[in-house]
Amino acid sequence: MAQFIRICQWEEFQHYKDRDPPWIKLHRKLLTSRTWVTMDDASRVLAIALMLLAAGTENKIPADGAYLTRVAYLNTEPDWRPLLNIDFIELIDENGKLLARASASQAPATECYSEAEADQRQIRSDTSAAKPPARKRVSRETPDDPDWFLDFKLSYPSRAGDSNWRGAKHAGRARIAEGHTPGEFLAGAKRYAEYCTATGQEGTQFVQQASRFLGPSKPFLLPWLPPKKPENATDAIMRRAGRAGRSAEPLFDSTVIEHDDAH
Repeated sequence: MAQFIRICQWEEFQHYKDRDPPWIKLHRKLLTSRTWVTMDDASRVLAIALMLLAAGTENKIPADGAYLTRVAYLNTEPDWRPLLNIDFIELIDENGKLLARASASQAPATECYSEAEADQRQIRSDTSAAKPPARKRVSRETPDDPDWFLDFKLSYPSRAGDSNWRGAKHAGRARIAEGHTPGEFLAGAKRYAEYCTATGQEGTQFVQQASRFLGPSKPFLLPWLPPKKPENATDAIMRRAGRAGRSAEPLFDSTVIEHDDAH
């Protein structure tokens, strides 16, 4: 029976509409993943090669060592058992049905799942085995925002890239400890937003990170006056027209009028 290799969670990491794309996305987090950190160089090369092949085979790669050696230009026939053991890949039949693992331990096949899902499965398994329930873990990302922080975020100009809101929260608390008030943060954010809009910086990487804005240099106290718009001809006429009743200044430039009379 023909066997095939399938990369776990492939749809989560590859986003494209057309099959057989000329390229794949290689996420930076691969460098810190279990696949990369625990594997040797041969398995790392094989993982990248399988990702490239999965893109052109709808994630159904023939489990044929000779074929993989030739198509991926490998020096030796690959051993994919280490990748099976860490759930980077799984073996399926031609109908997509999951087969038994080909790992050294010959452990029964399970569903393919991410490392985060594996942790959750382990917790549920421990609970079902009548072990004491695990202590509820509070995520480090759980917000404990002060009352003023939401208004500050809504007033602050948008930025391309990370605004470092967590750092801004800590910096704001430090400034409050120095005697500054949330009202100063909010007023400064509004002035800065108007400045960024006037200068065309809003939504770009040139907007300061919020953590720096509330940092020790205290940019939130600056006036952030938008630059004056250059005066055009219409503005000059309107300005002079407004002063016509208060001075003898002519509405139009006399040199222009003399030039017209000469013609």
